[in-house]
Amino acid sequence: MYTDPIRWADIRRRVLAKGQSIREVPRSKGLSRKTVRKMVRQEAPGQFVRTELPTSISAYRSLIDTMLVEDESRLQRDRRSVASIFRTLRDHHGYAGGYSAVRRYCRSVQVPQVDLDVHAAGGRNAIEA
Repeated sequence: MYTDPIRWADIRRRVLAKGQSIREVPRSKGLSRKTVRKMVRQEAPGQFVRTELPTSISAYRSLIDTMLVEDESRLQRDRRSVASIFRTLRDHHGYAGGYSAVRRYCRSVQVPQVDLDVHAAGGRNAIEA
């Protein structure tokens, strides 16, 4: 199916505004009549939406999210590592998947923390002449 909105609009304009027949447009553009009819019926091309397939970690996402939320209030050194989250899932919750799946999910959910030390111009770091 064609997803180019410019080409889609051109074919719609030819049929709807200029009055060309649905048989004439496919002949000149090298398309199927069925495709042209679809283009005339819909204003814009449909978007492809990938369905999310269940993975080995799907059932454990809420547990991991809970662990990560609990760790946000802790100091950095007291937080669980991804390896300790994996061991907890494996030993206490029956997770049978691999470490890399847990690591990928944790990295996709965690927001990187950047500490900035900002000083005003002419503040304490200014060189006095």
